[in-house]
Amino acid sequence: MHLQSDDQNRQFLRLFTEHEPALRMFVRSLVPTRADASEVMQDVAVVVWEKIGGFEEARNFRKWAFGVARYEALAYLRDRSRDRHVFDDELVARLADKVVAAEP
Repeated sequence: MHLQSDDQNRQFLRLFTEHEPALRMFVRSLVPTRADASEVMQDVAVVVWEKIGGFEEARNFRKWAFGVARYEALAYLRDRSRDRHVFDDELVARLADKVVAAEP
C-alpha cells in the first residue's frame, strides 16, 4: 500500500470534502439508484485518493474528479450490464456531457 504524505492526505480531504456533494449528484445522474451511486462514490473516493499524489494543484480538481467519477460510473454500469435496467454507454455519456455543461 502506498502511503501518502500528511500534506497529500490533507489536500485530498480538503478537496474531496469540498466537491463531494457535486460529485455525488453527478454520479447519481448517471446510475439508476442511490445505492448504486453510493457504491460508485466509494470507488471514486478510492481512485481519487490513490491518484492525488499525481494531481497538479494548478489543474481544476473538480473537473478532474468528475472525469474519475464518469469513468467509475461507466465501469460500474458495464460490470452490471446483464441487468436489463442499466443505461447503455452512449446514453450515460450524453447525460454526463449535459451535467458537466450545466455546471457553474
